[in-house]
Amino acid sequence: MKNSWRVTEYDSFEINDVFHSNPWHVWIQPRQHYCDRGHWDWGNTGMGEFSRNPEPSYYYMSLHTALLELEEYLFRVNNGSPSPTRTRPTPEFDANSWIYKKSDGTYNHMRNTPQGGVIVTVTPEDSPTGQVWVADIEGIESLDHSDAFPRVYLHKEAALSEMERFLKWRLEKVPLRSRRVQSK
Repeated sequence: MKNSWRVTEYDSFEINDVFHSNPWHVWIQPRQHYCDRGHWDWGNTGMGEFSRNPEPSYYYMSLHTALLELEEYLFRVNNGSPSPTRTRPTPEFDANSWIYKKSDGTYNHMRNTPQGGVIVTVTPEDSPTGQVWVADIEGIESLDHSDAFPRVYLHKEAALSEMERFLKWRLEKVPLRSRRVQSK
C-alpha cells in the first residue's frame, strides 16, 4: 500500500488517498470502553462510488484485524481484485471450536449460555472483487440492528477470530487487550 496509516492525537488511525481525481479518507477510531458491539469502528468519505465490493464490518474487536481488513478493502477498491500478499500477519483463532462444513465451506460455532444456545455461522460468498466471509449470530436476544449483523470480512481468519473475540466480550465480558495505542 503506497499510503500509510497515521495515528492521530485521539488514538485513531487515518489514511488518505489524494492520488485519484476523487480523493478519499478512511479512519479507524476506538470506541468507548463500555461499548459491546466492538472496540473499534471505522468510516470513510469519498469512497462510495469506487467500491464494487461489500464494505467490511463496521465494528472490530481487534485493531490489528481492523487494519488488516481495511487495507485489503482499500486494495480491492483500487485494484478490483484481492491482494496477492498480506501486509500483516493473519489473526489467530481456535480451530477446534469451529465445525467446518465441506459441502458449502461454512464454519459454525455453537456455545451454550444460561439464556440458551448461541450459533455463529461464517459463510463464504462471492463478490465482484473476490471472496468475502459473512458472519451472523443467532441466539443472543440483546442483538439488534445497531450491532451490525451480518458482518462482512475479507479474510476467513479475520471473521473467525473476530467472532470468537466478540462472543468472549459480549457473553462473558472477558476483557481483551488494551485498546490504547502504545506510544513509541
